[in-house]
Amino acid sequence: MTRWNLSRRTLLRGMGGLALGLPLLDAMRGGAQADGVTPPPRYLLTFGAFSLCCDQGTEPALLVPDGEGADYVLHPTAEGLADLRGDVQWVTGLSIPRAGVGELPPAAGRHRDPIAFHQHLNPMLAGMRQVGDARAMTVTGPTTDQVVADVLGVQTRFRSLHLRAQVLDYAPGQAPNCGVMSHRQVGDEVVGIQPYTSPRQVFDLLTSGFLPSDPAEAQRLAAALASRRSVLDFVDLRLGGLLPRLGAQDQARLERHWDALRDLERRLDLPPPVESATCTPPTGWYDDPPIDPGGDSGEAERARRFHALIQYAFSCDLTRVVTLQYTNFLSMLNGSVAGTDGRPMHDIVHFGPREVLGDVIAWHIDQYADLLRTLRSTSEGTGSLLDHSAVAFLAEGGFGYFDFDPTRTYTHATDDMVAVVAGRAGGLVPGVHRRAAAPTNHPVHVLTGMMRAVGVEVEGHGEVSGHLDALFSS
Repeated sequence: MTRWNLSRRTLLRGMGGLALGLPLLDAMRGGAQADGVTPPPRYLLTFGAFSLCCDQGTEPALLVPDGEGADYVLHPTAEGLADLRGDVQWVTGLSIPRAGVGELPPAAGRHRDPIAFHQHLNPMLAGMRQVGDARAMTVTGPTTDQVVADVLGVQTRFRSLHLRAQVLDYAPGQAPNCGVMSHRQVGDEVVGIQPYTSPRQVFDLLTSGFLPSDPAEAQRLAAALASRRSVLDFVDLRLGGLLPRLGAQDQARLERHWDALRDLERRLDLPPPVESATCTPPTGWYDDPPIDPGGDSGEAERARRFHALIQYAFSCDLTRVVTLQYTNFLSMLNGSVAGTDGRPMHDIVHFGPREVLGDVIAWHIDQYADLLRTLRSTSEGTGSLLDHSAVAFLAEGGFGYFDFDPTRTYTHATDDMVAVVAGRAGGLVPGVHRRAAAPTNHPVHVLTGMMRAVGVEVEGHGEVSGHLDALFSS
């Protein structure tokens, strides 16, 4: 009997990496500002791997604004957002609960084991408690972006788009999900969606299928599309012969993959969209920054290029859901990218000094600020792309103390976490600092509020009930 050794990643890559949606509709052709079309809402999550304190410190939290309401004062680490003050709202006081001594993780909470801090993707983005080994990044439910994509993604060429600026782990033995933000429910499985780290690859992905004005280029495109169709036909034949040899569970998984391929084929048969004044790909670069295994592969430049590509994707209504991870969970990116010494960011977050950690935080905030400026500079309808979006920045940790010494700060704390939310989609009210309080002070309460802002009416997510109504109040 023939033994079939199938790569699960290979079978799911098309469903996850491409995040396929329904065909581009006529109403969306030429950009989201077609005559009579109300600009659609967008949902965009960004992430940075740092906490708001170092180990063994005594100083107050970094990044947190001073004062509440509209009269808050930016922390020096957030000066990059000074010109965007009227476009962002700060939400502090957020918390991911932790298990007590001898207890299992609470709902949407984490293990007590200190190393579980770096594995808390499941509570933070899926609203589910950590399960199994405290050192395993097990995700047991879909992340919020994928629930949004189930609603907003049916009207765009790409169901969702997932990006990461940190191109390498830079350390052996990293957990497999450290560089993955998004997870999708596929039947009875939860599947991680591998993000793109190459701006050039994303450029090619987003621009493929657009009708060029140059006849020779248009002919080259037609040949490329014909080649892709022949590849899909070949895959059809291979899958058809493979299906009877598999068990029932594998057959169901393969059929789901087959359906995704058919969706791709239908999209390739559509008339190609046309570039317009509001739907033009970024220019001035093409090749990616070189990769340096030593810890700095041009992550800042990669981030800026991704910002331009997000602007392009939103302007052309190619997708309405994006995640962008600036640094991995447990990030080993070289601190020199932030103008500090050459230690990994993980070590800087733990051991400081505080001023150097401040530089790392400011670097992340500067990237986020550039993204917001890029969206704000793009007119759409009576406002901008940013006005019609809900855009959040989340940090890996917060501010708290060692169990054995309540006077000394602890990097692995998930108390007093911060979210920075930008945009005005669905009535979001920026320009203020809000301090969240129980029972709606889990990070997921911010995300469910944003979900409602983009028209996804949820009463909670995972094991987190409710949402943060304050996001919509002045």
